Amino acid sequence: MNLEKIQKDLADAVAETDKAKEHLAKLEGQELEVLRQMQEETGLLSVEEAGKEILNLDSLLKEKMESIEKDYNKLKAEYDW
Repeated sequence: MNLEKIQKDLADAVAETDKAKEHLAKLEGQELEVLRQMQEETGLLSVEEAGKEILNLDSLLKEKMESIEKDYNKLKAEYDW
């Protein structure tokens, strides 16, 4: 390998690293914007909080669905559908 090839490889590596850093900065900015919107719209401060809220809402939804099904079956039996 000659010196010019090594210099070119190093320059290419630096360029790729710079490009990756720029892409990472853009992604971090997008992440911050999404978190800001989530906080503004839901009051939740983190992805972890959002995950817990989803689990709580899912549990509540299951309870409501069970209650609706129970009431439906009661009405069905009561009115002999």
